[in-house]
Amino acid sequence: MRTMVKIILALCISMSAAYGKVVVLWQEGFPTVESQPVPQETLRKALDGLQPEFASLDELNKEETLRDAELLVLPYGSAVPVNAWAAVLKYLQTGGNLLVLGGRPLTIPVRKEAGEFIADRAETAYSRRIGVEHTYEAPLRAGLKFAWKDATFSGGDVEVKRVFVIESVSRGLGYLQNSAGERLAAPVVATDFTRLEGEAKGLLGARVVMLGFEPEPGYWSSPGALAVVRQAADYARQGATVFRVEMQNATVLAGEIPQLVVRLNNVRKQLLGQEQSGRVRIELLAGGQVLASRQVNCAGDAVTEPVAFEDQKTLAPGFYEVRSTYEDTGKPREFYQTGFWVRDDRLLHSGPRYGVKGDFLTKDGIPFFPFGTNYFTTEHYGWGFHGAGNAWVWERDFTEMEQHDISFIRTGVWEDHLEIFDGSTGQAKERFLRSL
Repeated sequence: MRTMVKIILALCISMSAAYGKVVVLWQEGFPTVESQPVPQETLRKALDGLQPEFASLDELNKEETLRDAELLVLPYGSAVPVNAWAAVLKYLQTGGNLLVLGGRPLTIPVRKEAGEFIADRAETAYSRRIGVEHTYEAPLRAGLKFAWKDATFSGGDVEVKRVFVIESVSRGLGYLQNSAGERLAAPVVATDFTRLEGEAKGLLGARVVMLGFEPEPGYWSSPGALAVVRQAADYARQGATVFRVEMQNATVLAGEIPQLVVRLNNVRKQLLGQEQSGRVRIELLAGGQVLASRQVNCAGDAVTEPVAFEDQKTLAPGFYEVRSTYEDTGKPREFYQTGFWVRDDRLLHSGPRYGVKGDFLTKDGIPFFPFGTNYFTTEHYGWGFHGAGNAWVWERDFTEMEQHDISFIRTGVWEDHLEIFDGSTGQAKERFLRSL
């Protein structure tokens, strides 16, 4: 019995060390800017089970406070804790993770002078260190509903007075959508620092989650807020992660085997010398029906695993989805959706004929006046057709553009993208042509 108790205690201690703690800045008298004050009780409930520690500015400046912390939470909206900024930045530069609750992240410097906290004018000197170049208020309309980006998240709601657009390399985790399901603003966003680049290049391995909105009074005490904060914190503490399922070709010819590559790398784990873990479940779907599934077990420094659907050589022409979920410790951690077309040659020889006559574009010989836009895709891992693109994202975006009567697209594929050419033949690569 004593032996069993010792084993259980050892497991608890090792799990505690592996998962670390969550540190929350909690300073008496510190102002909340462009948000509403977050009750400490909300934070305790949301972070229950994550070993939350509440630290003052003085405590935050002590090296031991952030040592082994999985996450730092700043609950004061747009306010930057200037008097502890050096400690915050040092923590992030060691691969630490950050959750900012409310406002425009790291935009209003707040410093303590003569015993009083003074808020300065907005600036980007601090926010640029986490990749945020610019912020501005998004125009909103009535009747918008909050929805998470995918099934990795569930439950929770936001009640906003204002939502701020965060101009950076961030991606939306939760959106405000209209009745047609169109995403009009992203009140919950995340940035993963998986490469060394820009002003934030020292943050390799860090993940920053930002709740970039000013809520309605009382929101932070609501059950909806509790669920949002809990999931945002849990996601943030996982650290910077690359997860992508890359199709070999966006268009598959009749009789070809659909092939893809699973790419997974938790950069934070990699920097800590820990192996990748968990598994990736992949599903091939048509019209919402699962046709086939595969599983990839994750191990090693990083995962780059080819997968083929050998039993799917007779797919009918049309569009197919590929949904992939990365699970670790029994929980879904990341989700990625892509797809491909099985080519229908009839489409290449149907539809109107476009041409040029004098100063006009023509459609079946009649002057054609395009209504167009630039399009570089909303895909997180790449914006062009010249790389390994995402046909599911293209299909979604083009469908939405069509619904708004857009008839002309500028794609941003220029001749200086040498990767689209085969160096031995000088011809465009097959992968690029299949994407186009």
